[in-house]
Amino acid sequence: MGKKILFSAVSNADPISRMQDGPMLHLCRHERPDVVYLFLTKIFVQYHQSDDRYRKAIRLLEEQIGHKFEVHVIETDIEHAHLFDSFYDVFEQHYRKIFEQYGQDSEMIVNLSSGTAAMQACLITISVNSFRKIRLYQIPEDRSRVNQNRELPKEFQLEEYWELNMDNEPGSANRCLVVGNSAFNRQMQKEAIVEHILSYDYQEALKIADTIKNSIPEEVYILLKIACQRIQLKRNGPDGYLTIINDQKDKEHYLELYADIIPFRADDQVLLYEYLLYLRIKQKREEYAELARGITPLLYELSKYVLKNVGKVDIEKKYCTKRNGKVYLDRNKLDSDEKGREYLGYLQESTNSVYTTGFLASWQIISIIAGDKGIQSEKLKKLFKELRDNVEQGIRNIAAHTIVAVTDDEIKRKTGLHAEEIIEKFRQIFQNSGFKVTDEIWDSYDRLNEKIIQLIKM
Repeated sequence: MGKKILFSAVSNADPISRMQDGPMLHLCRHERPDVVYLFLTKIFVQYHQSDDRYRKAIRLLEEQIGHKFEVHVIETDIEHAHLFDSFYDVFEQHYRKIFEQYGQDSEMIVNLSSGTAAMQACLITISVNSFRKIRLYQIPEDRSRVNQNRELPKEFQLEEYWELNMDNEPGSANRCLVVGNSAFNRQMQKEAIVEHILSYDYQEALKIADTIKNSIPEEVYILLKIACQRIQLKRNGPDGYLTIINDQKDKEHYLELYADIIPFRADDQVLLYEYLLYLRIKQKREEYAELARGITPLLYELSKYVLKNVGKVDIEKKYCTKRNGKVYLDRNKLDSDEKGREYLGYLQESTNSVYTTGFLASWQIISIIAGDKGIQSEKLKKLFKELRDNVEQGIRNIAAHTIVAVTDDEIKRKTGLHAEEIIEKFRQIFQNSGFKVTDEIWDSYDRLNEKIIQLIKM
């Protein structure tokens, strides 16, 4: 059975201030959690280490109310308590560890009244995005005492302050307020959806949207589902992303409104360009290992496309054989006509050896493109060669032979180009191969994001 857990930052009001419980102690008194986690920034670590005031106050409360608390103190060296980024990952990590230790069926109560505004914002954001049982609390001060001077934290006299604490008196008020305003929670969830959309994390945005489905336009929900399919490169049949929409009139509605943003129906060009945009999102999200793994398939498919549509030869259909689901560039088929023998010459020149039948790969196609007089763009040939010789070979080793995080600096060291520059090289190949490459298409994910966010905020 799960536990009831209090997660609380501490502030100058904790554990006792102005002759009343601080927020942390007041939650312990009235909510009586089984487990208490106290989160301390650097200055409060110093207070804790000097006199152990937070745990001692809880022990005094234990004796008074007859309830045992399991107390854990999280000591950090965080100094900049006003910065949002100082806390988000740290809080999220502790949330996860706590639920792993005490069970996913545990209930967490979170103190929003201690700590800085940045800490409170992080706690709210993580909590409302969580699918676990989490309740948020605010503990206002007794307004009759707010004009009293607050005790100096460096000169804290726990025993004296405990004796003077008015919350120890029978019948004292319970000041714990559950942040249960549904409108507040919905607004926080909408803001969380927006944050996920801006980072192209459509699956997480959709999960949150599921919880407030009745509070957002249906169009938002549909567009998020389409965005999830798109970022996962999931196309189903000739209708592509429209397969998630059942009603034909609705399909026509989305085609009319969003055809300039979302490539609902695809040809070979769209499929390739969508893959490049997918890799661009990986680059923007700094998911460099995924980007590295995606270079080879894109280079392979793009080089086949260029040879077929610019060089006017479908190499797979004319010169390849298939065995056990694998495609081989067949030496005998190449030797069977003049064009094939021309290609054979390019292959043997590029390797300085006799070509024998092997798996069809980008190096073969790019060697043929480099020599093919029917492909006149020298810029196109140069781009392919650079991506093959410098980028694909270098980046493939990164993706295949490392078990640590792949960084942009590592990609630069191995290939001579930053990840963003590699994406731009591919874009230039598309521009020189007859693709329709406009700024509107290039920024179509961002345009889709803007539209969804606009609908959320209506």
